[in-house]
Amino acid sequence: FQECEDPVAVLGPAGLLEEYAAFQGAHAICLAYRKAAWSLLERGEQDVADDLPTKYYGTRGTQWMRLAHKKTNRTVFFVNHHGPLSVNSGGLCGGEATANNLLHLMGTKAQAGDVLILVG
Repeated sequence: FQECEDPVAVLGPAGLLEEYAAFQGAHAICLAYRKAAWSLLERGEQDVADDLPTKYYGTRGTQWMRLAHKKTNRTVFFVNHHGPLSVNSGGLCGGEATANNLLHLMGTKAQAGDVLILVG
């Protein structure tokens, strides 16, 4: 989720708290997964960009998790990225640097055979 300060506030009113595990990340991002279908293998966070000084809220990060599908045992590496401001700028160091930081994260944290999913 983007601009999410509390995943319980998102899932609770929909009656999904029992069905989903959720994690609050820094930078107003959250992740959730369906507990009946997936097992959590690992999760973490990493900053990958800085906002431009003209619209500076700070660093921008990712929240990620590795999951194993309970029936197939296939693994997914899922990354939620909250991009830097100004929109479409890539932030202080530009889009190429932000993209390289995202690729470095996936290259060091994902494992061979993982399906990679990047959202944001």
